[in-house]
Amino acid sequence: MGESPGAEISVFGSELESFSVETPGGRIQIRWDLEASATPNAQLAFFAEFLATTGVYESWVNSCPLSYGPGNASRKRDVLGTWFLSILAGQHRYAHITALRGDGVSPQILGMRKIVCEDTLRRALARMTNSGYALESMAQIYRDRADAENGFDELKNQWGWGGFTTQDIERCQTSARAVALVYNWWSWYCRAAKPEVRMEAITSRALLLAAVGRATKHAGQTTLYLTPMHAAKTNLMLLIANIRAALNHVRRVAEQSPTADRWKTLLDYIVAKIIPRRPQKLLETCALLAG
Repeated sequence: MGESPGAEISVFGSELESFSVETPGGRIQIRWDLEASATPNAQLAFFAEFLATTGVYESWVNSCPLSYGPGNASRKRDVLGTWFLSILAGQHRYAHITALRGDGVSPQILGMRKIVCEDTLRRALARMTNSGYALESMAQIYRDRADAENGFDELKNQWGWGGFTTQDIERCQTSARAVALVYNWWSWYCRAAKPEVRMEAITSRALLLAAVGRATKHAGQTTLYLTPMHAAKTNLMLLIANIRAALNHVRRVAEQSPTADRWKTLLDYIVAKIIPRRPQKLLETCALLAG
């Protein structure tokens, strides 16, 4: 009598759990760790702080016309968080969402319970497709792209704008607006990091988002260990420091004036960094020339 199929599966699984491989650098022992909380995008924690401090992410979640009953397994925050992570990763198809579902850290960073499946997201978009623009208005907006051609090129080729397509135009329009929204948030985040230079997603994701992250929990406290894979580690630390300086400015203003618009406060701070203060004598000369 041969072994049962269950025994074969068990043996096969144990062999995959720990084994060695021969490489040009010698033999390396491999061990799968399927229970660890890990992420390839550990620097999401910094971007999440950026979104939380300015309040734009919570505003997006709260204003979304999507609701679930108490017995439904999916929450609005899980659906929107999955969508956000997919867009931020540069994905452009619903099927790509499967690649996110092994991330055990990003959902916690965004206050989610889980990353939902592609079918759940597709159904959710069908429930909240209410465009604020008439079709002819959207066409005009696209025709106006000549004023910002580089931005439109980046949206299409690096952000999946025009992706997440379905057979109904409403969901396609909703997806396009969501991609543009996340693109805008990320663009200002990069400007906070390096005001003097505009960074495109193809380079900024590798620098400011990607990092191996491992989360551990002890006494109710979560610690995220980051290992950046980018060669410019020293420069990366300076960029993160610039971002946190901008957020500290927003917090100070919010403490002094609780009704202040935190997003506008941040943009004013970044724009002031982009456009240096002009010397007083130059301003006086310009005033005299003006009349």
